[in-house]
Amino acid sequence: MTHHDSHASSQPSILMPAFDCGLQLLVMVLGTAGLGWIAIWPAIRDNRSLASDQQEIQLQLTAASRGQEELCRTRDAKRAEADELEKRLQDEPSRDTDLQDIRASHAQLLQESDLLRQQSEEHAQQLQQAQKRQEQLAEERKRLEAERAALAEKLRQLEQTLRDLERKQRASAEEKALIEKLRKELDGLEQKIRENAEIERQRREEVAREKKKPLERQTILVDTQPRFQSERGRKALFVVLSEGTVTPVREPHYSFETDADSATTAMMVQRGGDAGQALAEGSDFMKVLDDLNVKKEYVFLLVDSTSFETFRAVRAELRKRNVDNGWTPTEAVHLRFVDSGGDDPGTQ
Repeated sequence: MTHHDSHASSQPSILMPAFDCGLQLLVMVLGTAGLGWIAIWPAIRDNRSLASDQQEIQLQLTAASRGQEELCRTRDAKRAEADELEKRLQDEPSRDTDLQDIRASHAQLLQESDLLRQQSEEHAQQLQQAQKRQEQLAEERKRLEAERAALAEKLRQLEQTLRDLERKQRASAEEKALIEKLRKELDGLEQKIRENAEIERQRREEVAREKKKPLERQTILVDTQPRFQSERGRKALFVVLSEGTVTPVREPHYSFETDADSATTAMMVQRGGDAGQALAEGSDFMKVLDDLNVKKEYVFLLVDSTSFETFRAVRAELRKRNVDNGWTPTEAVHLRFVDSGGDDPGTQ
């Protein structure tokens, strides 16, 4: 056997293992990629098993990564083998036919190597997509967990609302009874209010009627022009001495009302001061005396049983001023004037 024949017979033993190895790697790559996608898509469709699917994807990613590394090593080995074969072709003379066969084998190995490289890149892209999908699944899991927490909180609130409604429903009968009782009490109170309003109205009417009537014990009938030392040409200025106080019968101490009979009633509304206050400079009584015209007016005193000391002090002041005066004992503080032709003292 020649050197060329021995070299030609050795070529099948070099190329066939490389071809078988490339075929096996191709099958492994396709199988790994297929298994990866088969495992990923069910996990995408079923969100309820995200945790187990992520774990399975992680294991498959690890296996696929190892297969990719093995594929890269096989590719590098084939490149090295092709380079070695090309070197041997350059170093050893051979026949044209053998050289063509070797070159064809070398070209086939290069083509297989390129194919493996392309498959490796595709496999790497698939791995990246699988990793991206794993991240998406993780985000989806977080979202589902947040939704589950929100649903759990909403369920808790609904349960609390249901308990509240059940409690209100149990108390509804008692509340209805209480409302009915309160309504009856309210009706009774409204009736009492109406009755009290009617009583108050009647009381006001009675008070108004009483005001129009002469008071038997506290009202005295007086002549608007009482006789004084047989003179009738002067006007009387009435002053009430009651409980030690000195009160001129004029506003603001008295209010005056005239009835249908033309009789005027003077009602005391504000007592004057005691003797010391009344005889002090600037008091209402002293102003009356300052304004008094002794030629046309005189003072007529109405004195009760408790005011004789006051009466003596007032008469001393009147005598000091040369003011004529008269008096009559009475316990009344209100006056009802009878018109005898003189002037109404309430209009002074």
